[in-house]
Amino acid sequence: MLWYQSIRDFLHRNTAPALFTLVVLLLAVAVKLIVFRYIRVKSAETSNAVLKGETFHQWTDLLTSAVTFLGIALALLGHGLERADDAAAFFGCAVTVYNGVKLMKSAWHENLDEAPDSFVRRDIRHIAASVRGVRAIEKLRMKKSGDGYYMDIHVQVDAKLTVEEGHNIGHDVQHALLDAG
Repeated sequence: MLWYQSIRDFLHRNTAPALFTLVVLLLAVAVKLIVFRYIRVKSAETSNAVLKGETFHQWTDLLTSAVTFLGIALALLGHGLERADDAAAFFGCAVTVYNGVKLMKSAWHENLDEAPDSFVRRDIRHIAASVRGVRAIEKLRMKKSGDGYYMDIHVQVDAKLTVEEGHNIGHDVQHALLDAG
């Protein structure tokens, strides 16, 4: 509906919005900036995927509010700039659609147990291979689950070791990976 109205108003309206909307938007931008900064800090502290998504949402909300403020300010100047408010509304619609697609894509990958990127797998291999007694990492299969990963790793050790010694090396690998975080 907002798409339709912003296009219709852009094509047919020649009046500027009310002045009080600038005051309201200025307050909204200030509050959104505070909320964005708080959530960004908490997201970095916890590595929480939900907070990361909310940080992105707050940032784009802040951006659209700032662009809306600019559009209304230009429209209030007049001199043929009355349609700037409608152009800002159209921009807000475009950002909303972009956010929806981006968040849906992120949730889609999260729910499909997405594999981690190659840098994470490389680091896991490096940590496991650096454990004393490990000869090679034969296989590494991983999938994301919530904030962590499920992992199936095949570690090769010297064939002359006892089963207990090989088993202990496997536990050392497990502890090294858990300690690495």
